[in-house]
Amino acid sequence: MELRDVAIGPVPLGTAALALGLAHAACFSTRHGWWLQLLVLATLFALVRAPHPRPVARAAMAGFMFGLGSFCAGIGWLYISMHRYGGLAAPLAAAAVVLRFLAAVHELVLSGEADDLAGHYPSAGGRPGAAVGDAFVATVAAHLDRVRERTGRPIQTNEAGRSAALLGGYLVVSGTGLPLRVLEIGASAGLNLRFDRFRYEGRTGRFGPAGAPVRFVRPWTDAEPRLDAPLRVAERAGCDLDPVDPRTPEGRLRLRACLWPDQPHRRERLEGALRVAADVPVRIDRAEATGWLRDRLAEPVEGVATVVVHSIVAQYLGAEGRAALEEVVTAAGERATLSAPVAWLRLEPATVDEAEVRLSLWPRPSPVAHHVLARCGFHGPPVRWAAPRATRRRSDG
Repeated sequence: MELRDVAIGPVPLGTAALALGLAHAACFSTRHGWWLQLLVLATLFALVRAPHPRPVARAAMAGFMFGLGSFCAGIGWLYISMHRYGGLAAPLAAAAVVLRFLAAVHELVLSGEADDLAGHYPSAGGRPGAAVGDAFVATVAAHLDRVRERTGRPIQTNEAGRSAALLGGYLVVSGTGLPLRVLEIGASAGLNLRFDRFRYEGRTGRFGPAGAPVRFVRPWTDAEPRLDAPLRVAERAGCDLDPVDPRTPEGRLRLRACLWPDQPHRRERLEGALRVAADVPVRIDRAEATGWLRDRLAEPVEGVATVVVHSIVAQYLGAEGRAALEEVVTAAGERATLSAPVAWLRLEPATVDEAEVRLSLWPRPSPVAHHVLARCGFHGPPVRWAAPRATRRRSDG
């Protein structure tokens, strides 16, 4: 049955149901909108109950359009929340909503709840075909409530490839001669907090366990950091507003769903990182970034080099959040000593298609104050190393 088959006066039933869905979602925006919700639902019920030669098809179509209207209203709220109140740039907010939606559908595929669509997804062993569009629409229609609920969850890519770009910064900080205390904000599942358990192979050196399930072979395009510099992690911890536990089936499914289904190299890297995570426990607190850091940076910690690290996080903090983060880290840096240094390592967008790896190191004077160490893609390799090779720095007071 097509939408034009039934109408209410000059208005097709599908259009009316869509409008009612939008109105029903909008009722949640007011504290006393419960009676409007009842009115909307009563109107929908009356429309569906009206005599018609195909009542089941009519009810199914009206229900789908009503759900679609509610879903679209929810998507709009996500965009407004991230853009107007979260400080995220409009294009990024729109892109984030789309990514959340696609991840929600991908999760249905990977969990075995969308067999027809799985036949078109390489991540589920399928191959894209001419009917992929129809299968996608049918899957969303059949699981509209599930898709709507999962679209409200943030993207959790936790790309382990970024460790290849960040490693050089850790190696530079290891030149203090001290073990590292690594604190990551926006850590997601904490996969990149296990960076020292991955294998990196350059032209002139190696770093990491030889049999590591995550392996980077010549991720640097030309120059590379000094990979034989001694490095030991004494402590690793992180925070995230919505952390993922990579040791649980639910957490692993979420991380897999947030990858594009046609990128096997990233899936392979993720699977390796999940195996590392199973052997290396890391605590990720559910917390806001600056408050969490403020507690951990309140006093210098002797005998370790504290490294504050984040990757593709700043854009989600908003202008005020970024200013607060800089204030907290800079204040900790000003309290740093040679026996309790503080470093700020970050991988953040520099252009529309490239990120920069920057490092600040305290106490001053420091040879790497706000230094650009490398440039790379948003997922890591290839990495263009731009800093000198890591050198040892005295830490005897």
